[in-house]
Amino acid sequence: MTKPAKGNARRKRRLPRYWASVTTLGHEFAPTESQWRQMEEALGCLLGDKDRAEIRRLSLEYFEAAETEQNAPFVTDVRKCLDSIIDAAGRLRSLLVNPPGNATQREAAFQAQAAAFYQMRITTDGKHTREDLIETLETFVNTAIETDKDLKERAASGWGYIEGDSWKTLIIHLWEYAEKREWKPSASKGRGKSHHGPPSRFVAFVAAVQCAFPTGLRRYSHSLDGLAKAVSAARSSAKNKEERNWEWPDWLTDPELRK
Repeated sequence: MTKPAKGNARRKRRLPRYWASVTTLGHEFAPTESQWRQMEEALGCLLGDKDRAEIRRLSLEYFEAAETEQNAPFVTDVRKCLDSIIDAAGRLRSLLVNPPGNATQREAAFQAQAAAFYQMRITTDGKHTREDLIETLETFVNTAIETDKDLKERAASGWGYIEGDSWKTLIIHLWEYAEKREWKPSASKGRGKSHHGPPSRFVAFVAAVQCAFPTGLRRYSHSLDGLAKAVSAARSSAKNKEERNWEWPDWLTDPELRK
C-alpha cells in the first residue's frame, strides 16, 4: 500500500475542520522552578505570582484549543459521510415507494422495515404508516442536503478549525500580556535582520514557555530562527484576522423552516 506523501498530509492539515470536537483535558501546565527561571532569564525580569498565573491560564487555554483542533474532523470528510447517508436514505425511500415483489411480499417487507425503524408493532390507526416513514425519510434527506450545502459554503469562506490557529492565538495573547506588562516584545524574521546574534527576548521567552509544554503541543521548537519567523507570522495574521464565529443556519434553528 502506497503511503501518502508528507507534503499532501501537511496540506490536508491546513484544510478547514468541522466546528465541533472533543477534548479530554488531560494536559497540565506545571513548569519546574528551573523552567520558570528560564522564562525570567529570557525576559530579563522576575515573574510574580500574577504573571505565572496568567502564563499558566493562557497555556491551558491553548492546550484545550489545540487538542480540540486536532480531534475535529475535516469538513471534506464530514461531507463525504453526509453523502453516504443521503444516498442510503434515498435508496431506502425508493424501495418504500416502489418495493419489489408482489403485494403480499411488499407489505411484509414494509412491516419488517417499519417495525425495526420504530422498534414497535405497526398500527392501523394512522400512526407509523408507510407514508409517515416516507415523509420522515424525505425530511431527513432534505435536511442532510441543506447541511451539506451549508458546510460547502462555509468551508469555502474559511470557516471552521484550522490546525495551527490555536498556537497563533496563544502567541497573540502572550504578546498582548507582554505589552501590558511593558516587557517590550519584539520578533524579527530570523534571529535578527542580518540573521546573526541572539533572538529577541520575547522569542526566547516563548521557547522557554514551550519547554514546559507536552511534546506534542510544542510548535516550531526545532530552531529559534524558525520560532522567530512563526511568531512574526502570527503577529502579522493578527492584524488582518477575521473572527469565524459559528452560527447555526436558519433552517436548523427556525421551527417553521424545518417543517
